[in-house]
Amino acid sequence: MAYYELDRSAWPVVTVTFDDPPTDDAFEAYLSDLEALYDEEEPFALIFDARTASYLPSRYRQWQADWIADNEAMIERYLAGTAYVIPTAVLRGVLRAVFALQDQPSPYTIVGSMNEARSWVEEQLSR
Repeated sequence: MAYYELDRSAWPVVTVTFDDPPTDDAFEAYLSDLEALYDEEEPFALIFDARTASYLPSRYRQWQADWIADNEAMIERYLAGTAYVIPTAVLRGVLRAVFALQDQPSPYTIVGSMNEARSWVEEQLSR
């Protein structure tokens, strides 16, 4: 698997699964694919599956924070919520580091399983 896999097959629930460490090109592609989801101009929810993710170096955390800041209005308008499936304390710390740089402008939760994530995003979409 590459750095990420984006699955839109259950739209409006989109699952992004992370695996290998990113390269600059892979991280740019990820941000571009993420931004393209907003082209639908309708509410959707994200599940970020980091169960097999590797550590995210600081420069990519900053890129992610900058992307959130640059797209805050679009995120607030269309993203019903994000469930982060993060089983380890180290990776939860990485997420906290991103949010220390830039707050998440939509509802989110951190859970330990895909079932919890699916339930939570379905609830957010029904609001």
